[in-house]
Amino acid sequence: MDDLADERQPSKAAPRIRPSTLADVPKGAAVLSRAFFDKQPFVWLVPDAAHRAQWLPAFFATTLTHVHPPRDGGELAVEGDVVAGWAIWSPPGGSTPTLRSQLSAAVGTIRAVGLRELREFGRRGTALERALESARPKTPHWYLVGLGVDPDWQGRGIGRALLSSGLSRSDRQAMPVYLECLEGLVPYYEEYGFERTGWIDMPEGTPRQAAMWRAP
Repeated sequence: MDDLADERQPSKAAPRIRPSTLADVPKGAAVLSRAFFDKQPFVWLVPDAAHRAQWLPAFFATTLTHVHPPRDGGELAVEGDVVAGWAIWSPPGGSTPTLRSQLSAAVGTIRAVGLRELREFGRRGTALERALESARPKTPHWYLVGLGVDPDWQGRGIGRALLSSGLSRSDRQAMPVYLECLEGLVPYYEEYGFERTGWIDMPEGTPRQAAMWRAP
């Protein structure tokens, strides 16, 4: 999951990267919602734009609070009090989301998507989750769950700074890194030492995604 379309532009300013905290979650959820609003696979998951606008903030708030909380190693880029970008990480040996976190996600989904669309959303979400989980390596690694930059801040090297910070940490720990990305971003991640290990068998209707692995 990535939103780095404009990150090939030269850096205009050096962002400040720091670890995320629970207090940052509301701003982070808003930033990621804007970054991924018109990106796959979220458009495929919730085709209706109005429902997607309601669902994404709840989804990312739950993700950043319960599923991949700050203690897991998340980092953000800030300019003063403004959150410009966020990198969601899952550490080596990351645990499966708790029942409480899954219930929290379910409640937020029902409120945002609505009962009428819930069945189709659940079918698509389950298919997507199974595809990604089946491709993820079993070897201990850092997993870049998602990296998003607010559209107003793209083109300033923020995505590159967030990625580089996370990779520096994994190198210090001598740990590999895994991520998934759209086909067009494979060359971007290859610049950072990632290698494509295969194509993920994605659900019908979603674009092809690559499984990428980086040795420490």
